[in-house]
Amino acid sequence: MLNRPRIIIDLDHVVYDFVLTFAEWLSQNRALGSLNVPSAMRKYTSWGFHDNWGMSKGEWMRWWRLGIEADYIYRQGELIPGARDAVWRLNDAEWHVILATNRLNVFGMHDKIVESSVAWLRDKNIPYRELLFTTDKKKVLADAIVDDVHANMDELVHGREFLFPSNHNSDHYVGSFEKREAWEGIVNDLV
Repeated sequence: MLNRPRIIIDLDHVVYDFVLTFAEWLSQNRALGSLNVPSAMRKYTSWGFHDNWGMSKGEWMRWWRLGIEADYIYRQGELIPGARDAVWRLNDAEWHVILATNRLNVFGMHDKIVESSVAWLRDKNIPYRELLFTTDKKKVLADAIVDDVHANMDELVHGREFLFPSNHNSDHYVGSFEKREAWEGIVNDLV
């Protein structure tokens, strides 16, 4: 067994563009009200982006579940710019890539979420050695972590911490909000 350095990479907002995918899903179903996708993305400023879009949390959760059932949420959607190349470069540099996500939080949908996630990763050609569904990334030892939520990281557990830029973490993030540039900086720091 090779003793590769381990890196945890979050999926949503770091590799998979969850908010854009959700906005597109709502738009296709005429559920964004007076907003179109570009205006919805401009209004996205917090993790509770349903508030930014004038939706109740209950309505948002209903559309989330419908999107999962329809093979749209987690099965369709775009990559974060630069993500595929960055993950491949880390993989090629002998990093043990662990994709970690907290997606299993829709009751009764676990099998569908796992199936959609794996299919999307395969279709987008994202390399990984482990796919981990967890609510607590601080329990997973690694040499580095890339996540969009500062609270998911602990330098004693993860060694190097890389907070990935997102509209909902601008109060903690320091650096360029250009995602491709952020990925370049992370890879250049580790490889």
